Amino acid sequence: MTAADLLSNDIMPLSVNDSCRNALDSMNDLRISCIPVVDDRKLITLLSDNDIYRYDDLDGKIGDMKLNVAPFVYDNQHVFDVLKMFKMYHLPLLPVIDRFDNYLGVITFSGLIDYMADVLSVSEPGALIMIEMGVNDYSLGEIARLMEENNAKILSLMLCNKTESSRITICIKINLIDASAVIQTLRRFDYNVSGSFDNVGNDDLRERFESFMKFLDI
Repeated sequence: MTAADLLSNDIMPLSVNDSCRNALDSMNDLRISCIPVVDDRKLITLLSDNDIYRYDDLDGKIGDMKLNVAPFVYDNQHVFDVLKMFKMYHLPLLPVIDRFDNYLGVITFSGLIDYMADVLSVSEPGALIMIEMGVNDYSLGEIARLMEENNAKILSLMLCNKTESSRITICIKINLIDASAVIQTLRRFDYNVSGSFDNVGNDDLRERFESFMKFLDI
């Protein structure tokens, strides 16, 4: 999966000849705090409402402002690179360009969340298990073996390794509604099961997923 697969064309870019007032109106209509600006198909900047307020001339042209270089991703970059950029800049959207630097569209943070939720089987029925352990103790093969001993399949797995910490948190989604047998087996092998959620509904799963994404600081 690449950035091109997450493209949205719902947000039309502005031109350098547009006024700052028009830019603010567009942001208000779309309920966003920044919007791409292009000139002859080339990405010029990602203009924010704060940029306009600092400029303090609503009738002035965008092209007359001192514009910052916009963060962007190329259309052939992996979705993990997209995640890194969102984490780095904390933006509601990210422009996408091709190898000729032509503007193609944007990836919205909400669209990225929807994609990651699908990849991580958030809407699939099953239980969630949280495990805490030392970094050097982590073995996906052993965890998968213990799951399979209880006729459980891993639907998705997220691993969080906080900076300057020797501990990791693993969030595992399995295909079983009742995780009690799996948890008993994990504890028998001295795994620290810090939490579990059986038979979680779709809305709860999505809420827990988004909370976990915030925990990862994305």
